Amino acid sequence: MPDRYREAEMVLKNGTIVTSQGTLRAGIVVRNGKIAAIMNSSELPRAGKVIDCKGLYILPGIVDAHVHFMDPGQTHREDFKTGSMAAAAGGITLVMDMPMTSPAVTSAAVFEEKRKMAESKSLVDFCLLAMATNTNLPELDKIQALGAASIEVFPANFWPSTTLPEDLVLSSDYAQVKALKCIGQIRGIAGILPDSEELRVRLIRELMDSGRKDLQAWSESKPDYYEVSALAKLLGLLHHIETEAVLRQLTTAGSMEMLEALWREGIFAEVDVQNLTLTEERLKEIGSYAKTNPPLKKKGDVAALWEALQTGWIDYVASDHGPCMPEDKERGWKNVWESPSGMLGVETLLPIMLNNVNARRLSLEHLVVLLSENPARIHGIYPRKGAIRPGSDADFTVVDMRRKEVIRGEKLHSRLKWTPYESLEVKGWPVHTIVRGQPVMEKGEIVGETGYGRFTPATSR
Repeated sequence: MPDRYREAEMVLKNGTIVTSQGTLRAGIVVRNGKIAAIMNSSELPRAGKVIDCKGLYILPGIVDAHVHFMDPGQTHREDFKTGSMAAAAGGITLVMDMPMTSPAVTSAAVFEEKRKMAESKSLVDFCLLAMATNTNLPELDKIQALGAASIEVFPANFWPSTTLPEDLVLSSDYAQVKALKCIGQIRGIAGILPDSEELRVRLIRELMDSGRKDLQAWSESKPDYYEVSALAKLLGLLHHIETEAVLRQLTTAGSMEMLEALWREGIFAEVDVQNLTLTEERLKEIGSYAKTNPPLKKKGDVAALWEALQTGWIDYVASDHGPCMPEDKERGWKNVWESPSGMLGVETLLPIMLNNVNARRLSLEHLVVLLSENPARIHGIYPRKGAIRPGSDADFTVVDMRRKEVIRGEKLHSRLKWTPYESLEVKGWPVHTIVRGQPVMEKGEIVGETGYGRFTPATSR
C-alpha cells in the first residue's frame, strides 16, 4: 500500500485550498504534525480526526509578524497564554513577539529565558525578536544563532507615553550604522521603525510648551514629513550597508511613493491593519483608545496604503497588537500625553482582512501572501511555515467567507476586553485554527492546551 494511503492522524476533506498560486479543491493528509499528502478528497485514508471543510477555504496558517504580548514584565496587560488564546481565536497559528519586555531581549540568556517561558504558556507557535542596543552588538551573533526572527533597531524613544532605557535607543546615525553593519555580518534581518529622536522630542516639546494636550495634538506630533524623512535616511544607510531589513509600520502617502526605491534595494515593507482601516477621525470618536505609534493618518493616507498594497509594494500586514489598560487610555481624554500608545489587534487581524477580500480590495491568494507566505519567507521560517505542501508543518486556518460577525470587545480572548473596532460588522471569519496537526480553535471555541505552542527558530533566510 502506498504510504499516502496509510491511516493518518488527521485529514481535511472537501475544502478549497488557497495558496499564492491559486485554489484547489482537494483534501489534506496529516501525519506527525506535517503535511503528508494533498489528494482528492474521495481518496483520503482513514484518520483519527476528520474535518469536513465543505464550503470553507483552507489557508496556510496565518502569521502575525508583529505582536506585543507584554510577557515578561507587564502581564496585567497580556501574557503569552491570553495573547496566544486571542491569536488562536483569530485564526493565527504563529506570532512573532517584539522584544520590549522586561527584561528586554538584548542577550542570549534573556532570549532563552523568554523562549522557555513562552513554551510553557503558548497555545500557538511563535518566533522571538531581539533588539540591538548601544552595548550588546558582540552578543547579537549568539542571539541570531538561537533563531531570532529579526533584530530590532530603535532610532528613537517612545517618550512621553513610554520611555525605554537610554541604552536601548540608537538615536545617532553612527549607532544605527554600527548596529546595521553588525546585523548584516551575522546574516540577520533588521526590523526598523522609521523614526527620529531629535524630531520626536522637538515636535512634542513644541506642542507641550504651547499648552496643547488635546487628542489632535498626538496626530500633529508626527506629521507626514517626519516618517518620509526618516525613511529617506534609512534608505540611504541601507543602500551602502547592504543589510536586509523590514521597515515597520509605514503609514503615509509620502512613504508609499518611496516603496519602489525600497524594493530595488531589497528592503521589505510592513503595514499594520489599523492603518488600512482607521483614520485619525477615530481619535475624536473613542479618544486615546485609538492612540497608536505611529498615529493614525488621514483618509488619503489610507487610500495610498491600499493602492500600494494592491500594486504589490507592501510585503506583509500585521497587527502591532499592544494592549493597554482602559484606565490608562481614559487619561487621554484630558491629556493625550499621559495616555500610552497601543491597541488590541491579534484576534481581529484576519477577520478585518477577510472582510476586505469580500469587499474586493484583494483576493484570497493575495491575502495568503500578505498574512502567511511573505512573513514566513522574510523572517526565515518558510517553507516550514507559510505553505501548504508536503513536508511543511500542518498549520491551517480554515475560514468561512460567508459568515458575518460583529466585533465586540467583550468577546475577545485577550486579557483586556476592548477593541478600536467595536461594533464593526465583518464578513469572513476563521472557524478552525490548526497548529502542527492539532486543532487549537474549533468553531469559535478554544480547544488547544496551554504549553502546546513551540518556538520556531529562524533558519532559512
